[in-house]
Amino acid sequence: MVNLRGMKQIIVESDEQFDTVLLEHAIEVEFANDAEESKYEKTDTRLADAIQSLLVEMFGVKNEGVLFHQNFDWWPT
Repeated sequence: MVNLRGMKQIIVESDEQFDTVLLEHAIEVEFANDAEESKYEKTDTRLADAIQSLLVEMFGVKNEGVLFHQNFDWWPT
């Protein structure tokens, strides 16, 4: 069961309103240099791989890629 206390649900009526609300709440990530960004990307990939491995272990290889999807397009948040 997921605990949703403290979470906020926002309902929008258009794609334009969605974009506006998204950007109002987005936190842009800035790295000091390319090396720091690369380090973050490698850590992010290791985390995604670890989560995927755990899900495959729990639910079997048939579910690989279905139970979990890592979106590496993390801009702007």
